[in-house]
Amino acid sequence: QPTFGCNIHGLVFEELTTDIESNIKGAIQEAVQIWTPFIILKNIQVVQNIDLNNISILITFGIKTNPILTDTITLVI
Repeated sequence: QPTFGCNIHGLVFEELTTDIESNIKGAIQEAVQIWTPFIILKNIQVVQNIDLNNISILITFGIKTNPILTDTITLVI
């Protein structure tokens, strides 16, 4: 699928602002709705590490068939 995923890597060189946090969250939410509708997003936390010049994204999610079980992944861009 040529459009699979979301464009968070396109935001890598953007200025670290509160807008980038909402843009990242929105991109992830949209991609999950389109590509993995069986996933339930419980929480998306965006942490700006200005001293390290990166952003950590913590995504807590579950699966619709068993929403009590959750897991968290961390992405650093």
